Amino acid sequence: HDSKIISTYDGLDRLDGDLLARLQNQASLIVRDNVNGEPYALILKPLLTNSGAYWGAISMGIPQREANRYFQYARNLLLLILGIGVLVALLIYVSLAKNINSSLKSIISGMEGFNFDYFNSRITLKRKDEFGKIAESFNTLVEKLRRYNDRINRLQEDMIKSAQLATTGQIAAGLAHEIRNPLSSMKMMAQIIRNRHLTSDRHQEIDIIIREIERINTVVTDLIEFAKPSPLKFAWHDLNAILNEILELFSYNLQHQDIATSRELDPALPPLFLDEEKIRLCFLNIILNAIQAMPSGGTLTVSTALVSERQVLISICDSGELIDQKNLEKIFDPFFTTKKEGTGLGLALSKIIIERHYGTISVTSGPESTCFKTLLSLDLQERGPFI
Repeated sequence: HDSKIISTYDGLDRLDGDLLARLQNQASLIVRDNVNGEPYALILKPLLTNSGAYWGAISMGIPQREANRYFQYARNLLLLILGIGVLVALLIYVSLAKNINSSLKSIISGMEGFNFDYFNSRITLKRKDEFGKIAESFNTLVEKLRRYNDRINRLQEDMIKSAQLATTGQIAAGLAHEIRNPLSSMKMMAQIIRNRHLTSDRHQEIDIIIREIERINTVVTDLIEFAKPSPLKFAWHDLNAILNEILELFSYNLQHQDIATSRELDPALPPLFLDEEKIRLCFLNIILNAIQAMPSGGTLTVSTALVSERQVLISICDSGELIDQKNLEKIFDPFFTTKKEGTGLGLALSKIIIERHYGTISVTSGPESTCFKTLLSLDLQERGPFI
């Protein structure tokens, strides 16, 4: 047309009418051709005049040999990257599989080693992941099962003891009632014989008989109280006054055995809602035991204190003979005693009385004293009487 040809090459002659038409329509083309006897990939970009008309095309050639070498390099690089990726993934897989396998073995071993008889199975796994959480949960479960098993064992022991106590109580109640009536008759006849037929200088033997009958009657009374406790008669009472009266009752024994008393009674102690007779019997038994533990003298300490807004602590301590540690758990069992003339009912009755007042009683012995500690509630009236 009106364009000036500066230079050309035979490639112009090789463009067929279809390619030329597409270039004139401003389309870029990619064609394959031989240049100087070597295969090339040619990229044709149309050139336009200022008016937008087709003027010619610029051609950029890429030798097929260079392209093949680039593609080979790219393929090798891709294969290398894939190989390294597979190797790294394999190493990660092996490491994770080893750790997972080790963790699973520890967990399975701990679970298989679990035993309801010992509860000593634990999973030692110091990890913060899911396996560590499983191990921690298992150890927590085992500890809970151990505590529940201990509770069940204690409940079973309590049930056995309750059954034994119920049977013992029934037997004791029957025997006590059968013994009490003849005892009353024997005591009455002994008193009649002493008053009617014996002179005053011959009362000694019959007095011994009467005294022993009274001792047997006391044991029988304790048996009846233990087997079938009488109903509680609650009222407001001054606990300090009750303890002082008991100490005054034993004043001769305390003085005769050279026992010093220390009274640490809280003057601010409020009145307690309790059965005076039963509480008196309870602490009388405890104080009597303390006195008997000090035949050669010592110190008896009786104290009361508010340990919280709604609880009172009563402590009775003696510096006498200590209780063997193996006997501490049995000290409140019925008929358990280390004394030659004891019946083993005094402390058992005391424990029952305190429990009927919704309280608790415990004992410690050593290193220098034996202490009985009792907790009583100030809210007993609100809780209602123990049945």
